[in-house]
Amino acid sequence: MKTAIIIPAFNEEKTITKVINSVKKFGTPIVICDGSNDATYLKANKSGVYVIKHKKNLGYDQSIKTGINFVLKKKFDYALTFDADNEVNANLLKLFQKKISTKKYSLILGTRDIIPRFSEKFFCLYTKIFYKVPDILSGVKAYSIDLCRKNKKIFKEKTINTGLAMEVLRKKEKYCMIPIKIKFRRHDPRLGNMTINLRIFKTMFKEIIKDMKVLLKKNI
Repeated sequence: MKTAIIIPAFNEEKTITKVINSVKKFGTPIVICDGSNDATYLKANKSGVYVIKHKKNLGYDQSIKTGINFVLKKKFDYALTFDADNEVNANLLKLFQKKISTKKYSLILGTRDIIPRFSEKFFCLYTKIFYKVPDILSGVKAYSIDLCRKNKKIFKEKTINTGLAMEVLRKKEKYCMIPIKIKFRRHDPRLGNMTINLRIFKTMFKEIIKDMKVLLKKNI
């Protein structure tokens, strides 16, 4: 089974080489350099992997979309998203490989041991109550290529890489979860970024509305 590992990267010059080298043995790395103004692109390029460069910063969702569109043109069986910040040990991808090799699952979800932002806690509480999924916002997810093809339009939405996973839950397609441990950076301003918290809440409410529409249709 061929796995593409999509790595969105914005100003990750300190970690990108290490992350690329650590995931190589588990699949084909595809780095999306999202308008970085540091040495991220140069370092990724030196690693000899696929590197796609956005001329300006377009954001996480667009980076995932760029990666998925690229992967769909190649001969891969799964697309796995992985963060460039080195907060997740790449060795856990062995577990993803095992699940991928079974060909049973449309979605494989990494579930973090710590949920950092208060907005994430609310969203994850919602999915835990309604779907028994404790972490919908993890950056480590694997999608079957067939799933991506059938739901390509979802990547056009701003969902912080949750839209397709939520669709799998709603349609009751086969998925599984793999627990992961994360190590936070010592100084990470993103953790207290109010803009990101607002984006997460907005995404959560959109998904709740979609769920309510599905429930209403069932009751009509």
